[in-house]
Order: sequence, then C-alpha cells, then structure tokens
Amino acid sequence: MKKQVMLAAWIIFRRGGCTFSEALTQSWDIQNFGYNVLSNSVVSFTYIKKSDGSVREATGTRQVEVIPAKFQPKGDKEVVYTSAIPYFDFGSMGWRSVSRTQYLTVKD
Repeated sequence: MKKQVMLAAWIIFRRGGCTFSEALTQSWDIQNFGYNVLSNSVVSFTYIKKSDGSVREATGTRQVEVIPAKFQPKGDKEVVYTSAIPYFDFGSMGWRSVSRTQYLTVKD
C-alpha cells in the first residue's frame, strides 16, 4: 500500500503546482477515500477524468451490501489495485474507477 501511495505522490508532484509534501498528503487522502470511505458508505464525489480533463460527478461505493446483486463481485477475494480505485457508480449502474493521481473532492 505504501508503494502505491508513494508512486502516486511522485506522479502528482511531477505534474507541478505543489510541493512533494502536498502531493504526498493528496495521495494519502485518495488512498483513505478509496479504501476506507468508499468501503463503508455511499459517497457523492467529483474528480477530473484522466482521458479528457473534464470534471466527473459520481455517487458510488465499494460496500458490497448496498450494490445490486447482479453487479456484486464474484467470490470473496479482495483484489488490490495499484493504479486506480474501483467503485460501483449508482448513476451509470456499473463499475468505474478513479485514478490514484486524479484530484477529487467529496460532496457533503
């Protein structure tokens, strides 16, 4: 987990506009969001799409109990993703992912 956080921080830092300390903080925030916040609740958030730079609004979760049965992951094995954090998007009723290096904000 620390390796993915450090790699993401370096990518954010190399983009410019922030210190490495700020990039590392952002990287840990994204890690916490993906594996703690999304795993325990349904959350509305926005992030910048990697493909075209547009802002994407999403309402999603990784909490299996609230995902419709036909979309639930098969088996009980936890998969570790290194470059993106998967989530179930209720707006599109499908699985999506957000890059670990993209800026995101959580709506209240």
